[in-house]
Amino acid sequence: MTDLRNSLRPQAPNATAILILGILSIVLSCLGGGIVGLVLGIICLILTTQSKRMIRASEESYDESSIKNVEAGRICAIVGVCLGGLLMVFWILYVLFFFSLFTAAVSSSGIPH
Repeated sequence: MTDLRNSLRPQAPNATAILILGILSIVLSCLGGGIVGLVLGIICLILTTQSKRMIRASEESYDESSIKNVEAGRICAIVGVCLGGLLMVFWILYVLFFFSLFTAAVSSSGIPH
């Protein structure tokens, strides 16, 4: 009887979108160099905050599985933001390292600049 009542409840607000954005933030952080996954993760965390506020107001009126989807999406978004942030820092340091090597090579070569 509990399953029947639970299946008749509406889904939590943006539950599917939050889960999809959270998963995409992880995948695209690894594939896209960090910035795309970082942006999607931040958007997902904003949606999660809004959705959790609505869920807290009347938790018993939403489907339990969709509430779990919101939590899973939030966790995925946190992982995606961390991965995206780390990759962004890596790429910035990578560019700065090779820029400093290039400027050191030009200054030591005696070529006028």
